[in-house]
Amino acid sequence: METWLLIVLGTLIVVFIFIFGVLTHAGYFSDLRIRTSLPVSLPRRAAYLIHRGPYKEVCTPLERITAIGRHQKIFCVFYDDPEKVPPDKLRSIVGCVLPDTPDSTVEKSLKASGCSVWTFPQCGKAVITEFPCRSFVSTIIAPGIVYPALKRYFGEFDLKCVGPILEIYGDGYTQYVAPLENNEGFFVPEIAQENESKKSQ
Repeated sequence: METWLLIVLGTLIVVFIFIFGVLTHAGYFSDLRIRTSLPVSLPRRAAYLIHRGPYKEVCTPLERITAIGRHQKIFCVFYDDPEKVPPDKLRSIVGCVLPDTPDSTVEKSLKASGCSVWTFPQCGKAVITEFPCRSFVSTIIAPGIVYPALKRYFGEFDLKCVGPILEIYGDGYTQYVAPLENNEGFFVPEIAQENESKKSQ
């Protein structure tokens, strides 16, 4: 076999092994365990920033709020279906769970940076799954894997997702939660008011 052909073949094998390793580490081949159960990690009282526009641009307010509440649990709530709503009309929030102590230093700093505060409802039933978050690649591939799987699960069990979907960021994983109860309570006042205005038009 020609030397150049061996070099090309060897390079392709190395590239394949590298890509396979990156995807494996990022969680591409992980099994999703989707279930309907009691969510135990939903935020209660939290500070938040509203983001309007493509969901992929939520990283900007995410970085802003994480810089202040880096030791607190961070989450996002996505209100609109990107398959039905234009990218520039999508609505979401980035949230930071507040300490139990009212008017803590973290809370004061978040409010000073423009955050609002909201208390989310308890929820006894939700569709839940987790996806590894081990690298930047994980954040890129996760939406294309998790959301189609959730959609199939809803269809298979004849469930209707009428509320938002939460992404709760943990240590090495992201938990996805679609509440099946008290959905309206997960709409912060600004978003809820917009929904009411649309209904009255």
